[in-house]
Amino acid sequence: MTLPRKILIAMFIIFAILQYNDPDPFGWILVYLGVAAHIKFIDEKWYLPQIRWVLIAVLVYLLYTYVPDIQQWVKDGMPTIVTDMKADTPYVELVREGLGLVICLLTVVLVRKKD
Repeated sequence: MTLPRKILIAMFIIFAILQYNDPDPFGWILVYLGVAAHIKFIDEKWYLPQIRWVLIAVLVYLLYTYVPDIQQWVKDGMPTIVTDMKADTPYVELVREGLGLVICLLTVVLVRKKD
């Protein structure tokens, strides 16, 4: 396993750990650990490529559920979402979570098995 993959695994494990104080921690911990596991297992002999497609499908579905909130954020002129860790408006947390899903999805799509 290459160093960049080890760094990605560590990052997603840290992301999962940081979810303990989230209002819905269990789902987010599973998402981030699922991405970390995907990266770890992708080089293993027993890795099944179908797992990647299932993970992509789950992430796309979850991201789809955030589309209305992201659209509302865009309609509101894309106000900043980084001013404070506390979400003052509902869309701040939802947009942040949507962007987290985009990061997860891009990681799963771009990290591939070496041929």
